[in-house]
Amino acid sequence: MAKKTLKDEITRYLAGNQRQVSIVAACVGASVVMILGAFWLYDLIVAPPVPNLETASPEEVATFMAHRRGLARLPMQERKVRLFEIFRHYTPPERRDALARAFDRMPQSERSQVRDAVFEVAKDQLMQDVDLYRQLSSQRRGSFVEERVKHYDQFRRHLRRRDTGKALVDPFSKGLPTRSDEWMKMVVSRTTADERAKARDYLDHVTEVVERMKKREQRSG
Repeated sequence: MAKKTLKDEITRYLAGNQRQVSIVAACVGASVVMILGAFWLYDLIVAPPVPNLETASPEEVATFMAHRRGLARLPMQERKVRLFEIFRHYTPPERRDALARAFDRMPQSERSQVRDAVFEVAKDQLMQDVDLYRQLSSQRRGSFVEERVKHYDQFRRHLRRRDTGKALVDPFSKGLPTRSDEWMKMVVSRTTADERAKARDYLDHVTEVVERMKKREQRSG
């Protein structure tokens, strides 16, 4: 008589106790669904809602930007739209000052999360620009880079702009670069080796254009 293996015993038990096994399986499945549902509900509760900029306070907007389930949880395209809506809404000096002060009151860890969320958007936009650059002919690349440099510079100036109060960048300003090409290099420092290799020609061209525009301004000044 052949010796029964553990596999044989398990098979025999399952065959003879199908009803009990089905009940256990149903209970386990229900438990898994309940646990997943609890996690989903918890995530829904703790995630700050997308703020209505017309009614939300600067503190609520800052919290949304800093929370790991706030701005950072949105799909990248929506994240870009929301971020630029926030920057546009907080263009007036008194609003900009209020949001900057809300950032200032945050712990350093939360300010770091805001900075990371913004850099992720900047990185995605940079890599999109790299893809467009690589598709262009050499004759069209120069004008494309000049247009993008002006866009980067406009964004940088917006973050650093201060009239009577704080600039949006003030709570994050330690160690931040001041030139457009330096901003791009800082963003690239958060990319993978493959992404850096892909962006190298574009960044070199950006640096070249920034230097040329700087000399042009010096001559005209």
